[in-house]
Amino acid sequence: MQALMRWMRQALLCAVCCLPMIAGAKPSHIGDHYVICVDVKYDYPEAGQSTWFYMVESHGPPAISHYVLGLACETILILDAGVWDGVDPESRIAGGGKPEPGSFPARPKRDPTTGVSGLKFDKGFQDIETRYYYMTVNGNYAADDITFAVKAGQQITTGLVTGPSDDCDTALNAAISLIKTGATVYRPVQICDVFGLAHAFNALIFGDFLAMGGDTENRLAVGGTARFEVGYSVGIPLVGQPIPVNYGDAVDMLIVGGDLYDGVFNVNGNIVYGGTRFGPPRIMPNGNVLRHVMPVTFDAQGNAPYDGSGMSFAELQSLLTGRSAILGHFADRGVAVKDTSQPYFITLTGNDPALNVFNLTVPPGAVINVYLDITAPPESSVLVNIHGAEVHYQNSTMNISGVTREKVLFNYVDATNIVSSGFTHTCSVLAPHASADLSGGSIEGRAVFGGDVKTYRGFEFHNYPFTGKICFDSPSTYAAFIVYTFTIRNEGDVTLTNVTVSDPIITVAGNPMTLAPGEVDKTTFSGVYLIAPADLAAGVFSNTATVTGQTPAGAAVSDSDTDVQVFLPPAPSILANGHSGALTVEPGEPVTITATMFSGFYAGLPADWWMVVIPDYGDYWFGLNEAGIWTPFPAGDFDQCRPVYQGQLMDMPSPVTLIEGALLAPGHYTLFFAIDALDGILNYPGGPIVYDTLALTVLE
Repeated sequence: MQALMRWMRQALLCAVCCLPMIAGAKPSHIGDHYVICVDVKYDYPEAGQSTWFYMVESHGPPAISHYVLGLACETILILDAGVWDGVDPESRIAGGGKPEPGSFPARPKRDPTTGVSGLKFDKGFQDIETRYYYMTVNGNYAADDITFAVKAGQQITTGLVTGPSDDCDTALNAAISLIKTGATVYRPVQICDVFGLAHAFNALIFGDFLAMGGDTENRLAVGGTARFEVGYSVGIPLVGQPIPVNYGDAVDMLIVGGDLYDGVFNVNGNIVYGGTRFGPPRIMPNGNVLRHVMPVTFDAQGNAPYDGSGMSFAELQSLLTGRSAILGHFADRGVAVKDTSQPYFITLTGNDPALNVFNLTVPPGAVINVYLDITAPPESSVLVNIHGAEVHYQNSTMNISGVTREKVLFNYVDATNIVSSGFTHTCSVLAPHASADLSGGSIEGRAVFGGDVKTYRGFEFHNYPFTGKICFDSPSTYAAFIVYTFTIRNEGDVTLTNVTVSDPIITVAGNPMTLAPGEVDKTTFSGVYLIAPADLAAGVFSNTATVTGQTPAGAAVSDSDTDVQVFLPPAPSILANGHSGALTVEPGEPVTITATMFSGFYAGLPADWWMVVIPDYGDYWFGLNEAGIWTPFPAGDFDQCRPVYQGQLMDMPSPVTLIEGALLAPGHYTLFFAIDALDGILNYPGGPIVYDTLALTVLE
């Protein structure tokens, strides 16, 4: 019997030695029993994890009752453990062999019987039995000798077997690097508020307004004459969203740029008019006031300042006309259904979670008599561009589903006349070119009309503020931005997970990622910073970003980098005969004036360019206009001066000739080459303006 057992022991040892093994792994003789690390797979089953495969043989009696794999690195985390078939790693059965701790992930646990901390398998063996075990841990640890403790009967025996290194520092061997690069650019400001200042008004009518009954539930502004011939009310919502009672003179509720024909109807706030008021005496409730202002303009809150210093009706109409035109060029977007082929039905269905755009064309002479059904995802915005000069609704109905009326906008791109009878726009309306004849029904949103509007038979403007988000680049408003890119490199030899970039000043876009050893990423993370005037005044802006990642052992690695942006102002330069500053020439000596420009990071910014010559005699100064002609204007009256060029700033490293070989009359001349904001107004001397001057003296 003993001879047979010795033969079986030798045969099992031979079998162990014939298994594929990791480099350096050897069978361990633990008392009368054997164990070997058959294989280790790194980044398996997931990146940043390693799985260790073992074969354990019990040779009793006494049989193995349980054993422990010692795991001493304090950062190690056991993710999974169980048994496999000894051939295919994919045959793993989690929980086989009764691993303890019994739920994962878990830290190593001390076994009170053997005194070893690690992973315990508590299922007992037969006297002669071979089993295959595995464990998965949170890192690609180096292979090293670890403790293997066996309890068999009353015997406790320990030895060494290959496993995850106990040297945590060796296991980590991780590093990461970050290079933060900023580029300062000028680009259009993105606008997502379609109505802008007009958002303050329930209805904004740039022409005349004739109302025969009905109401406007929130603020009403009329650019021309407003005539209310039957009972009306302004600022008292009964259908739409409520507004507070306005006490005192804080809110201008009814604003009329021209003449006002009103009655004794209720207005929840101040009444402002710019022309002549015709109507009975008014007693204003709640401390509200009736006041005459000329001209009528709007401040940032939509009130009319006494001094006329706000935005005029004409300026606001120009702004909204431009925005309507921009929106009118939006192509269809998110269109799942756009069916206009059915008699009396139009079906518009969008599936874009952010913005759905539908373009519809009204043929000349057509009368719209349909059931209009619009469906879009909740919280999305809907833009319906309606093309056609004449739009006539009769016996039409509008229904919206999914999305709410506050998110829907009808943009009448080129309509000059809109007629509706009993039709309710369940949306906001932007019609900056159109007059309107509105009989019955309502507009349930913000409403803008560029021409004259007549309402009757109970037509009403209901208070549902537009809250949709429709973004576009402003054609006239530019701002300076720093665009940041982040180059990240895994400098170590282990996979890093949960790699992120943080910055205390900007929001960094990009989701956490995984980097393999040596891998470089330049595209995942980005950021943008809007440069403030204080930054430009300081002339420099710097900030620091930090990249962090997690090693397989759960430790953090990080690196930081600082980007510094220096803002050099544009530098116009003017020269006379190649000289700057001051120059004196003899009588009859030709004078050539040249200019150069360094734009720096301001290149591309829209600007006015000015060239002015100021003689010390006479009643006129001279400006170079866009036609390249020196044009006189009254001395000191810069309002009469025109820019030589209006457009983007650019570098002019080579001198550009402005005056060549001129014979100037004796006297003193001051020459200015200046740039300022694109508005056709020379901001000299108060600024903001950048300029260079040259003093030229021609001797007698």
